[in-house]
Amino acid sequence: MASAAPSPDPSLDTEWEEWKKKFGKTYSPDEERHRRAVWEESKKTIEAHNADYKQGKTSFYMGLNQFSDLTTEEFRRNCCGSLMCRGKTTHDLPIPEDLGKNSSLTPERDQGHLPSLLVQSPCTQTLLITCSSFRVSAG
Repeated sequence: MASAAPSPDPSLDTEWEEWKKKFGKTYSPDEERHRRAVWEESKKTIEAHNADYKQGKTSFYMGLNQFSDLTTEEFRRNCCGSLMCRGKTTHDLPIPEDLGKNSSLTPERDQGHLPSLLVQSPCTQTLLITCSSFRVSAG
């Protein structure tokens, strides 16, 4: 893996180390060089996009995150459970429906105290969901 990755940009060493620390990233020596190359490419893409944003050419700003060391394919394969990540576009999704207009729905009811839940996300990150004041509309 190391031989395929280009040499890292030494001017980004400090930022790379800070990013790894922030997101708790550790790699084997071989993987480090590859992940650094992917991260640097992500950084370049983000900087080019944000330059367009500053010129009013795009409507949103981007930033590095915990997935910046993954290729698009790796992200889609390992961390994505949504239809958008499986190649679907907004044109492929059904038209949203306002369920509040459906007369078969009953008003919301207080379900009382519900326990907290531990949920495993698709990206192997455990989430704590507290449902103590959760209200559900049920039919």
